Amino acid sequence: MTQADLARELDADKSVVSRWYKGSTPSEDYQNRLAALFNCDRDALFRHPDDDWMAKFFADRSRDEIERMKRTLEAAFPRKRA
Repeated sequence: MTQADLARELDADKSVVSRWYKGSTPSEDYQNRLAALFNCDRDALFRHPDDDWMAKFFADRSRDEIERMKRTLEAAFPRKRA
């Protein structure tokens, strides 16, 4: 999606979108609009996609489930020692 596409989809000025691409943070209103456009929660806008997947996977899991998943992952992918 180009900056122009994003500006059009959000009914935003192109200069506003340009500032985001240069590193400024969108206002809360635009964060909500972006989250709706990308069908995600606002926090996901600021996470790496891999981190977002993990956050969703572990969300609403019990502490016991999370601990079992961690043990399973550690057994399947042991850390290599130098």
